[in-house]
Amino acid sequence: MNKLFRIYCLLLIAFLAACKTDKSKFYVYANTGDIDWSEQYVAYGKSVQLTLHAESDDAPIERLTLSSYDKQYLEQSWLDTIFVQERQTLDIPLRITPPAYQDTTDVSFTLTGSTISGKQTTYSFTLFMLPASLRLRENDAITLYSARSAKPSAFSVATMSVVYPADAKGLSFQDMLTTDSIHSEHLSRSWISDTGLYFADGGDFSYGTATTSALMQAYRNSQHLSIITGLHNEQIILIGTATNAVAVVKIINIFDEAGTEDDRYQFSIKVIQ
Repeated sequence: MNKLFRIYCLLLIAFLAACKTDKSKFYVYANTGDIDWSEQYVAYGKSVQLTLHAESDDAPIERLTLSSYDKQYLEQSWLDTIFVQERQTLDIPLRITPPAYQDTTDVSFTLTGSTISGKQTTYSFTLFMLPASLRLRENDAITLYSARSAKPSAFSVATMSVVYPADAKGLSFQDMLTTDSIHSEHLSRSWISDTGLYFADGGDFSYGTATTSALMQAYRNSQHLSIITGLHNEQIILIGTATNAVAVVKIINIFDEAGTEDDRYQFSIKVIQ
């Protein structure tokens, strides 16, 4: 009986040893001094400075690779390094210059590290590459009239001009015809689009120094509204589709005069083209 008990105890000890959790740490990550991870849009021609970090408190690091995948170029390799000297902490600077993209493209990066004992770990992040063709085109002399007037009360993004709502082609927005507009002489101070555009309050977004990448990032992080109300002088409005920014507007003046015929908005607009 004692012999059987001893055998049982030895088997139990061996089992527990085999099931012991490996608490050693091994991780990798990447950061950049050029852009914040909350601002992941990269303009055409811009290189990105990365710092690749790896740390292991167990076996030395043997290999570090950085690869990416996107719909245009498929898989690309940016780094594949094998370390001869035993290192357990690594910080590797790496500047990458993405190739030209035909459209705004999500590029998924994967940093992979492995140790001499065979452990492997990964870190993933995404950058949004902007094509060379994207530029901001500005029109700073727009006058948009009330929907209650007999004058153009819609703006066509495609033609960068005011039009009558019935004549709008493609993406457009217009002064909203509200109940208050019908039963009073006040401007609605509201815009709406029936062509798939959304609006967002731009807050302190800088219209004067706006870039395509900054506009796309700001719109991506904003709340998209099908109708924007309470428009006022000096307001910044971001405009886009369900997925991408299209334009930024700065309201210069709002005129709400007697009657509705001359009620109007004056604004400047920059459109991504």
